[in-house]
Amino acid sequence: MPVCRQAVRMFRAGQHPDEMAKKLERSRRWGYYWVAYQRQYPHTSFQSVSRAPHHHPNQTPRSVERRVVRLRKTLEHQRNPRLRYARTIQRELKKQRVKPVPSLSTVQCILNRNGLTHSGSTDRPYPYRPHPSAEYPNAVQATDIVTRWLVGGEVVQTFTTGDHFSNAASATVHTQKSAHDTRQHLLEMWQTLGVPDLAQFDNESVFSGGVHPHILGRTVRLCLYVGIEVLFTPEYEADYNWEIESFNSLWAQQFWSKHHFAQRYRLRPALRAFLH
Repeated sequence: MPVCRQAVRMFRAGQHPDEMAKKLERSRRWGYYWVAYQRQYPHTSFQSVSRAPHHHPNQTPRSVERRVVRLRKTLEHQRNPRLRYARTIQRELKKQRVKPVPSLSTVQCILNRNGLTHSGSTDRPYPYRPHPSAEYPNAVQATDIVTRWLVGGEVVQTFTTGDHFSNAASATVHTQKSAHDTRQHLLEMWQTLGVPDLAQFDNESVFSGGVHPHILGRTVRLCLYVGIEVLFTPEYEADYNWEIESFNSLWAQQFWSKHHFAQRYRLRPALRAFLH
């Protein structure tokens, strides 16, 4: 029987508080506390409750965790096995001036807790896949989407296309990535680079049209209408599309790391100068 329950029973039996405290080796104040507690909670079982703190001062705020998850899902379309998601997410949080910015280990724990990691997917060997031959300009053009955040948190979706033979590149900036934006980019880019024989994309839904069987997406139908063959990059095999990935890496180092934009309209002239 808990000692506090014995104290209440002895007090109700008429024992003097000094005598009760002496027998139980407790103070009078302790005895009066439990008597008052039992009167306030008559159905208590006197079981000890957890003394663990309800608030952890070092715990990552839920708003920051939700932002980490949202950034990770936004980066999912790149399917780059060499992309350091935790480091990229932390860098974007700093750009958005999120406070507190979680450490790399904390970001990784959040990704693990939400099932947003692909452990072991980069260790398995990839099967041999021949690359399309590009022996002349506009034989093969590869298109990708790069997501970036401006100062203040605004998202911009940049569609980039590169020619495998000449290394010529074209890019357009959009507020979102949709089939309509994809077609707008392709029509504008074909006027700049020319119409290719083969267009290479990754498996993002805006290119492929989604996961519905027997349905051709708008991007595929546009290419077939113009007479362009379509090739999709296998999932999680970004190296297969290394030409456009190399351009994106160079673009990140020589453009995004040197410029910080707060408004989207300031991005376009700087992008044109970089492409030139």
